[in-house]
Amino acid sequence: MKRHYVFLVILIAIILSSCADTDKNELPNENAILTPESSISEETATTDSSSVETEKIEKTDGFIEQYNQVAPTPITDISEVDVTDKESGHYRTEFRLSAFLDSYAKTGYIADSAIDIVSYGWLDVDIRVYVTGADLDRAKEVIKAASPILDSDLTESDIQEVLDYLDEHKSANGYYYGKIGLLYDGSELMLKVE
Repeated sequence: MKRHYVFLVILIAIILSSCADTDKNELPNENAILTPESSISEETATTDSSSVETEKIEKTDGFIEQYNQVAPTPITDISEVDVTDKESGHYRTEFRLSAFLDSYAKTGYIADSAIDIVSYGWLDVDIRVYVTGADLDRAKEVIKAASPILDSDLTESDIQEVLDYLDEHKSANGYYYGKIGLLYDGSELMLKVE
């Protein structure tokens, strides 16, 4: 019995001594002062944030410019809009998500259909195009002009397949082609690239 007691004391002593030598494997103290090399500076965070904001603006404006070069009916009456403002007339349920918090958006018209182009995201900038009041012909026109801008890897036959699908079904919910997600309900069109 005494042997077991001695063995237990030795085992506890070994365990305690190994725990006492953890300074090499210890995580940094959360209250420790960080050196400039070991911390993210405010300047870097600001630069990263402003470059993402610049990318959002460039993606939105670039889409409009490229669309107007190829579309039979261009986007007109373009203005900046805050889509996260519930009173703006451009708010949608998904805009309550934090991904849209610092989104950049422009609105305009394609003939009598309203269009919103929204760039959003934190690290990667994604884009969504919403067209309100789009009959089937308008939706197909937007898809044909916008698709190669949103996904340059699409072929004409890829786009034609989507147009044929819409001719047959008159709607699409969660239809994906290439990098583009499509939603069309007969009057509302949404294209997204995430």
